[in-house]
Amino acid sequence: MKRILPLILVLATASSALAAKPKIISPLTATGQVGVVFTYQIMADQAITTWGAAGLPAGLTVNTATGMISSTPAWGTDAASPYSVTLSATNSSNQTGTATLTYTIPRGSVSLSYQHGVTSGSGVFVGSTTDQLTASGTRRLTRVWTGDVHLGFAHNRRAETSPILPDQSFNTVYAGASVARPLGRDASFSLGYTAYVETSSNVGGFSLTTHQISVGLSWHTRPFVLH
Repeated sequence: MKRILPLILVLATASSALAAKPKIISPLTATGQVGVVFTYQIMADQAITTWGAAGLPAGLTVNTATGMISSTPAWGTDAASPYSVTLSATNSSNQTGTATLTYTIPRGSVSLSYQHGVTSGSGVFVGSTTDQLTASGTRRLTRVWTGDVHLGFAHNRRAETSPILPDQSFNTVYAGASVARPLGRDASFSLGYTAYVETSSNVGGFSLTTHQISVGLSWHTRPFVLH
């Protein structure tokens, strides 16, 4: 009996030492924005008892029981971007796996988009084709407010010729701006304005200017975590 007990202890120790370390399988790149709620779920290939995240920017925290990184990046954290965050996952055998998450907080962004659409019709409604090009830029303005400006052009014409209706096409130029800010952790507010100038290319065509003001209130649900 005295000889068997040490053998059992040796086997148990060896089994614990040979247990596979957890491997973190969640994406290792993420992007956030100052003043905007951010969530990221750390995931691993096995059951985990303790999660960790070292090197997070101010304002973000990790729940060591669930592995959820959440909250809002603090003012000024974009100056030190990108961040190398060390993720860790520890299992019941006290084996720990780590990985590095590259977390980026850009000061602003510029985008250019193009859309092509075709609307079908029937009878004398022969449908239309629209080509739209939009350029936009976004930047943080203050501690909580972010701003957006956009400029675009759209060309709309009939998809098919019609012996009944004269050939027509319309051009639209639009420009505008908006501001937005978070309201707590799960909501945001926005206010925007856009002006549209539409002209017709057909004989006796017209020019029309419209103004649009928008007010938005958004609520973001928190993600569900299944255990």
